[in-house]
Amino acid sequence: MYTSQNSRFTTAIIPLIVAFSVIYAITVLWYVATFPELGIRCLLPKKSMIAQDESAVEVVRFTGKSIPVALSPGDVLVSINDQPVETFLDFLATTGNLRSVTLEAGATLAANSDPAEFRVQDIPPTVEIPDPANDGTTVRYVRVRFRQPESSRSDAPLVTYVAVNPPHTQDVLLTVLWFLCQSAILLVALTGFWQRPSDTVARTFCFMSSVSMVAFVGGFHWWIVAGNPLLNIPFITCITAVPAATLHFFLKFPREGRALSEYRVSTLAGIYLPMGLAGLLISFIYWSAYCLNGSPITEGLSPLQQLAEVARNLLHVEDAAVPTVAMSWQLLYWLRAVIYTSILMAGLY
Repeated sequence: MYTSQNSRFTTAIIPLIVAFSVIYAITVLWYVATFPELGIRCLLPKKSMIAQDESAVEVVRFTGKSIPVALSPGDVLVSINDQPVETFLDFLATTGNLRSVTLEAGATLAANSDPAEFRVQDIPPTVEIPDPANDGTTVRYVRVRFRQPESSRSDAPLVTYVAVNPPHTQDVLLTVLWFLCQSAILLVALTGFWQRPSDTVARTFCFMSSVSMVAFVGGFHWWIVAGNPLLNIPFITCITAVPAATLHFFLKFPREGRALSEYRVSTLAGIYLPMGLAGLLISFIYWSAYCLNGSPITEGLSPLQQLAEVARNLLHVEDAAVPTVAMSWQLLYWLRAVIYTSILMAGLY
């Protein structure tokens, strides 16, 4: 039964959700605007690569600038800035760390220099080269090691230097434009809620508008947000709530349907529970992959032993030994399957 106490609680929580959505959107805009752009788009490798690469990241598109050779679709990343790249989360972490890299001695090269002509040990992994097209400006390059599709793990990786640029202006501007439009909608929803705080339609519309803002801003830059759990988990929570909140709103507007009026609890459970469980599962798999990523690999454990060691690792129990990078890599495959399933579920709404 929907009591006045439930109504007061919902009325109090809605402004907090609205405030959180706006703060989240502004935070993501700042995070994206300061995230280094290498022009590399990558995914997990195809299953056919598992036999030769226990963990790897495959380049699917390269639009950046590099010296002396460009990355091609199918190339497998080995390291960025001399930091190993074994999973997609490694790629995000190493790329994100470039925003705070301090140049070492000898990192500034002469104009038109080719850093690949120097021995690797003679120059730091991140260098700056004056841009001949713009006097007084420099372009920062980072060392990237990679393997071509036909090479094996025993072959020495190739080396190239990729330009580090700010994010594409049009992507950030498009997000800002949408944020302003959605803010206007949210302001209308908040005004209606302020005038009629007991109106369940106004509350539902406020909630739907808030989660939609988080879902779009996070989803439009998902490949950047995925590297930061503080940004990604709220995004996962809200994007799985959007289908349920939208269905809930249209069951109440323009007039409340029979299902809600006569079977409120059962209907709301049927609306929110499936997508809520999907959000929890996605968040758990992502958090597990994030926690396991980058740890040492120790072979020789049975599946049950691995599960026990994963639990110990997630709980920060000392002396946990598990093939964590390989398991993180596999968890990302499972995560992809769960996301595809959740998208099909959302389509049913």
